Amino acid sequence: MFSEAQDGQEAIEQVLKHSNHLCCSGYSLVLMDLNMPVLGGIEATQIIQRYKMDQVSPEMEIVAVTAFPSESIKQECLNVGFRDFIVKPFTMEHFIELIKT
Repeated sequence: MFSEAQDGQEAIEQVLKHSNHLCCSGYSLVLMDLNMPVLGGIEATQIIQRYKMDQVSPEMEIVAVTAFPSESIKQECLNVGFRDFIVKPFTMEHFIELIKT
């Protein structure tokens, strides 16, 4: 399943909408841009994390995506519960290596 959200609030809504359906278990991987309108990626992920185990599959992983990397932002992302951190632009090879581990 693939979908795209225009902002952090829409990302939350899509994760919740596609979770726990009888036909599927929802998303297994979410690429969450850190800089989005309405609600940023860190804030959206914090809200999604509150739903894990209850409404969202605990196996779903969220990867932070940003064009403005810093060690402090990376650490904040990992502390919030992101699985990993990837910097734009990235190659398909880099992405594949990221999700293989």
